[in-house]
Amino acid sequence: MPKELSITDLVARVDGDDTTKQVAAAERLCARAAHECMAIRDAGGIKALVNLTRKGSPKGREEAARALGSLAENGASSKIVEAGGIGKLVELARIFLTPDGCDDLGWSAATALSKLARFPGPAEAIKQAGGIEALVALLSCKYAKERECAAMALGNLADHGLAYCTAIKEADGGSFASLKKLTSTGGDKATAAMDALGKIEAAELAAEAAA
Repeated sequence: MPKELSITDLVARVDGDDTTKQVAAAERLCARAAHECMAIRDAGGIKALVNLTRKGSPKGREEAARALGSLAENGASSKIVEAGGIGKLVELARIFLTPDGCDDLGWSAATALSKLARFPGPAEAIKQAGGIEALVALLSCKYAKERECAAMALGNLADHGLAYCTAIKEADGGSFASLKKLTSTGGDKATAAMDALGKIEAAELAAEAAA
């Protein structure tokens, strides 16, 4: 069995020009994020992965987004914001919605944004980067897993208060039309949409009670 590369070596490969090695290294960083998040951060891995979402091959961008999502849920969310990762992930979600977009790229971007949306700083960065509009657009794409992840992300954003709920409403036709439509489609995506709408309703009721 080949010897496992060090975090430093993996980051160097992500930063390199060999697309095959970039993809493999990003995959390994994703797998090791849960236990070696700080080491990846200290080795410059977050910046390297953010750069890969911009300049990499479609598969490289996908794996970079997956790795950033894993790092976000293991304590690196603020560092991803500092490295400009939020805007790049929103761009990937938008690229997915174009004719050149691919299924797994949209899923990876939406999943990463869903994980980042749990935290206040990244949530604000998502809103400022136009991420709410991109996520609402994903609710109507043809792939079920992207729609589910987009609904989950919007639900996580709604947890941060009425301002986010209002922004989601404005982006979704002023009436949460796409979220409501998704609730009737069945499966996990419908459950995610119902959960998001429930969080939005709770935030609106709390705001009314506090007024």
